This record gives sequence, structure tokens and C-alpha cells, in this order.
Amino acid sequence: MLDKLKNISDEVSRKQLMQGIAGMTLGLGSGTALPFASAASTAPKGKKVVRIFVFSGMSHLDSFDPKPDNAEVMGATKAIRTNTGEQLSEYFPELAKRMDKIAMVRGIESPEGDHQRGQYLMETSYTMIGTIRHPFFGSWMQALNGKQNDALPPSVAIKGGGAGGGYLGTKYDPFVIQDPKDALKGLIMN
Repeated sequence: MLDKLKNISDEVSRKQLMQGIAGMTLGLGSGTALPFASAASTAPKGKKVVRIFVFSGMSHLDSFDPKPDNAEVMGATKAIRTNTGEQLSEYFPELAKRMDKIAMVRGIESPEGDHQRGQYLMETSYTMIGTIRHPFFGSWMQALNGKQNDALPPSVAIKGGGAGGGYLGTKYDPFVIQDPKDALKGLIMN
């Protein structure tokens, strides 16, 4: 199955990939086929994805979805314009200069009433059921694209974010950083 998916990934344009990622993130994947794997493309093929999913991160109002026209909701954070005309928090001036390189999803809805179950659905496109553990995003990227650099881990999770390779196996688990302030703790012998 992975060989078939790898061949499909070679035929996907960047737009189709982002549509597929959005579908998987929103839980729209059928689980049997990737929703974006329908047509070949001659567009350049990207090999790397930097995906930041912050579990319990800062408020969307203080980061990627400021509400400058609603002072009651917005608080003290100021909004700045990006190079694409959208607004971000003043805390991200360099990111605002590069928004044309970023796909941002502001509206997410989940049928799950529990945060942990909702996050699992967003990371895997599957609901939590019994003892089955589904592969998370980084694990799928590694399975589809292989390891791009032998000196670096193909995916990284900080403080246990993401659950790993699931039924693909531990070979596809991310490198887990338990303490971001001391990322190499326990890896280097003194």
C-alpha cells in the first residue's frame, strides 16, 4: 500500500497537497484513499513540510486570528497586515512578511466534544476507537517520502505532541523532545 501511495505522492501538485492536508486535518479523509490523489500534475514537487500544530498554545486572538474591530474580544494585542493583506498579531512581524508562503486555516470545526479526541481527529483524520492507533501527520509524510536526510530525524514532536506511527510501526514515530530548553538531554553521554 505504501508503494502505491508513494507513487501517488509523486503526481500531486502543491495545491492538491494542501487541499488533501486540509481534508485530512478536518477529518474529511475516507481512510481508504487520499482525497487529493486524483490527477497528475507537472508542477514542481516539494519534498518537505513544516507543520506546526500547537496543542494548548496561545489564543488565536493573540496570534493568527486577531479581531481589531472588536476591542472587547481583542484585548491589548495589536494586529498587523501581512504581505497578502490578512492580519496577524503584532508578535509575528517576520512571519507577516512571508505569508505568501504559508497556508493558514482559521476555521476548524470538530464533531468531537473533547479536546484530546478532537486533536486526535485533526492529526489522523480518524476518530479514536478502541486500541487502534492511527499514524499521525509526520509519520505519513515519512512513509510517503522516505527519510530525506540521514543526519536529521524525518519528524519531530515536542513534549509528546503527536502520537507517532500508529499501525505503520515505530519506525515512523517522531523524534520526541521532552524538554525544549534541553532538547539533547539524555541523548549525549558525558
